[in-house]
Amino acid sequence: MPIQDIDLGEFSAEKDINLSDYFLEDTIAYESAEELEDYRYILVGRTGSGKSAIISHIDKKFKEDKRYICALIKPSDKNFLDLIVQTDDFLQIKSIKGLENVLFKVIWQYAIIATILREK
Repeated sequence: MPIQDIDLGEFSAEKDINLSDYFLEDTIAYESAEELEDYRYILVGRTGSGKSAIISHIDKKFKEDKRYICALIKPSDKNFLDLIVQTDDFLQIKSIKGLENVLFKVIWQYAIIATILREK
């Protein structure tokens, strides 16, 4: 087989529709990300380390199982959160001591619930 005929997938995991066909689940990074009893919510890694591939694969795998609700929030979905935190109302409320952390928590809860409702 000529080397130009070898399919290495898309440059970006988000654009690779065949990712699940050749995704390797037997890696430490994937196994720890998929662990349902572990309540970590943020996957951190260097550029190109496979974060998007892991999240996309988990989303596809568990979305098909009706026992789970998958809410994949992408950086592009964060734009409306940026609009909220730049409003005068938000900045005024945020200036009240102790409310900043509560506000960010509520805004992220809203983002998660809105994403779940969009999926259903």
